Amino acid sequence: MTGGFVEVGPTSVRVLAEQVEPIRSIDVAAAQKRLHDSQARLQGMSMDDARFELESAAVKRETARMAAVL
Repeated sequence: MTGGFVEVGPTSVRVLAEQVEPIRSIDVAAAQKRLHDSQARLQGMSMDDARFELESAAVKRETARMAAVL
């Protein structure tokens, strides 16, 4: 999982991120498939399942990729 910080000032915005990805490098079809696959795996999965956090993070990541592209 990655993270970062945003600092908003009166005349600037500073983004400190652990990882970045250029929008042009996002494969939309692959991101849609990963999103769909992760959502399908989450169906019926208990929050106590060790994989729940990983799949939830994958859904958030692929959703963010899709939002950036579209």
